[in-house]
Amino acid sequence: MASQITAVKTPCPFGTPDDTTDVIFLIEERKLYFNKAILMMCSPVFKSMFTANFKEKEAKEIELPEKKYDDVVAFFEQMHPVYSHQTPVTETSFGQILPLADEYQAEHVLHKCSEYLESQIHP
Repeated sequence: MASQITAVKTPCPFGTPDDTTDVIFLIEERKLYFNKAILMMCSPVFKSMFTANFKEKEAKEIELPEKKYDDVVAFFEQMHPVYSHQTPVTETSFGQILPLADEYQAEHVLHKCSEYLESQIHP
């Protein structure tokens, strides 16, 4: 009799607000709570979005209609100073993270993706 392993899905670390939350992203009818300062430190695109004359500058909620919820969660995990050390880039997350890291010019996340690829080529 083969044993069946059930994956335990951990709750999204950005699924509820905390005392540092100052922006909410609406993706696939779900909310992600994050901190603008972290986003601006990691991405010049987010920095422009929140400091230049874009509608997102003053918005408390920002819709990302073309994005997938799980992809953005994986991307945010790589940018967040606490979760980035706990969440390695994997074969699955690589495909989720790389397009967003490129779009938002998140150099640190792009570097982590590059390190992951290097580890696959030269184990």
